Amino acid sequence: MERAAQAGDFEYIRRLGHTLKGISRPYGFDHLEGLSQRLEAAGESEVVDHVREVAAEIRAYVENVKVVFDP
Repeated sequence: MERAAQAGDFEYIRRLGHTLKGISRPYGFDHLEGLSQRLEAAGESEVVDHVREVAAEIRAYVENVKVVFDP
């Protein structure tokens, strides 16, 4: 995400946000779904600082999420 923002590849960022949004909810990652919606919107806005902000939030979430399996 950060490299795409640096390169100005907002279409990639928008598509990545859209894809993440679609795969997050079925696996129970509701917060990631919300972040992904924001990433998609950031890609559409083409504002590098906005993309970087959301990308940092996604990175922090993914690095710290605790997965719990409920049999």
